[in-house]
This record gives sequence, C-alpha cells and structure tokens, in this order.
Amino acid sequence: MFVLLAVTSGSLLIVQPAGSSCVGPVVSADPTGVRPGGTFVLKGKYFFDGCNDTRNCVTGQPCTPPPPPPPSHDITVTMRFFERTWTLGTVDARSDGTFSRRFAMPADAPIGKLVHVYAETYRPARIVVLKPAERTGSRKGPQTRVRADRDRHRRSPHWEDIRDLRRGRQTSVTPALVLLAVALALLTAAVVLTTGRERQDR
Repeated sequence: MFVLLAVTSGSLLIVQPAGSSCVGPVVSADPTGVRPGGTFVLKGKYFFDGCNDTRNCVTGQPCTPPPPPPPSHDITVTMRFFERTWTLGTVDARSDGTFSRRFAMPADAPIGKLVHVYAETYRPARIVVLKPAERTGSRKGPQTRVRADRDRHRRSPHWEDIRDLRRGRQTSVTPALVLLAVALALLTAAVVLTTGRERQDR
C-alpha cells in the first residue's frame, strides 16, 4: 500500500512502508548450562533506538534503504527466577545493533533450575544453573598412603625378590651362587676329612 505520492523534479517519489513491522531485539546465551560463579556470553542483535523500515522509491530507480536508527546504549541485563531478580550489568550495542559480552552467574543462583536472562524488557535467554563441581583436592588417607608405599616399592630393583620372599617362594638362584655353594660344601668336606685323619693318627 502506497501512503504518499509526490512529484519532485519531474519524477514520481513514492514513500513505501515495509510490509511488516521492525524486527524486535533478540538475545541468546552460550553456553546454556552454567554453574554458580561460572560465566556465559550473552549475544544480542537488532538493538536500536527507534525503528525505521520505510524505503524511498523513485520510478525508474532502485529503492533507497532507510538509514539505520542509532544503536541502543546502557542496556540493562538482568537475570530472573520467579520473583527474584539479579542485575548482571549493562552493555552498549554496536552500530549494527549487536552486542556480545561475558557475564558471571551469581553465586546464589538456584541450582538445577531454569533462569531467564533479559536485556531490559525483551524476550529472554534461558540458562540452566548446573550443580557445582565437586572439589578434587588431594586428601591422603590410610589407603592412599598404602598405595603410595606399594608403588614406591615396585619401583625398587629388588621388588621381584621382595615379592617372592613375601609369598614364601625362593628367589631365582644365579650360577655364581651355585658355584659358591659347591665350593663351601667341598671345603667343609675337606675340613671334616682332615680332622678325622688327625684323630686316627693320635
């Protein structure tokens, strides 16, 4: 539907409204699951002060797009859960009407619940408050110390012999030990024979 007709310098100027209203602002969060104290990035687009989607068309020439309205500034970002409201901060939109900023999840956010993050009165982004991660600090109890001692012994070069002795088994015998045992046996036998002959001579 044409709402205004005008003749300018012999040309027909048509001011044509857009077929639909201006696009409303949109926000989204990444990630959509955050632990208390964690952070998320809130992104927004179409944040302008005012709305101008009317194009100027001249017969025989392409339509001229309307100039963009100024971007919004001092946009208040809040988080809500039923009657509770947290103010997360403010943000300014760029010249193209977009913004991207990191915010922190409040420490007292309701765990396991779905919260809504608003950029003023616009449609919110939805985030699930995750359960805090369990602490992984090292607390060495008796079992931990036993395992540590066992691992330390296993790194010893004599671990195999110690293990065999604990299990009541004999360790492996090397050839040198066999020869030494034979030599000791022969020496003992020689001493016994010598002692016996001396007794007979007496």
